[in-house]
Amino acid sequence: QLDRIVLVAVLTAAEFGRYYLATVVALSFLGLQMPLARTFLPYIAAGTSPAAALRAMLAVGLVTIVVPAWLIALLSTWFLQVWLHDAALAMALADVLPWMLIGVSLIAVYSPVSSYLLGQARYAEMFVASSCALAAQTLVLVGLLWSGQGIIAGGISWFAGGAVYLLFVLHLLARDRPLRAALRGR
Repeated sequence: QLDRIVLVAVLTAAEFGRYYLATVVALSFLGLQMPLARTFLPYIAAGTSPAAALRAMLAVGLVTIVVPAWLIALLSTWFLQVWLHDAALAMALADVLPWMLIGVSLIAVYSPVSSYLLGQARYAEMFVASSCALAAQTLVLVGLLWSGQGIIAGGISWFAGGAVYLLFVLHLLARDRPLRAALRGR
């Protein structure tokens, strides 16, 4: 939400309205993560087979969030034209939407790992990941706005946050043997 708080203050009403349309699509995908977490978290935290639940959550997230988000990101101009029925508006958003959707897809990869950490009461690690993602989003957003980038700054900030979450997942995979084993099915 940081992007919208900052952008509403610096963009014109028309620019912010266009940006908001792109966020509607990205937030739709982001919103799919909560039902997944609610469904799988009890099984990851206290189920009889937490590793299987972790793998299932990741698989469902890949199928329902990551792959569709990447497809729409790759076909963003076409998707926006079909959805908005306005070629000029679609072109204005075609650069920002892919950044947002790829960012959301990276967050979706973190979500099962977040549930794993939550189930193990590893709150400090979750806090560090979220704080670093927020810091990256803020730095990217402010830096790009400072250089006059406009609404693309918001989209790239979504990507920056998602990239930090993905780096956190890779870091955990490198040092957390039980997590690696759970994801491998061992």
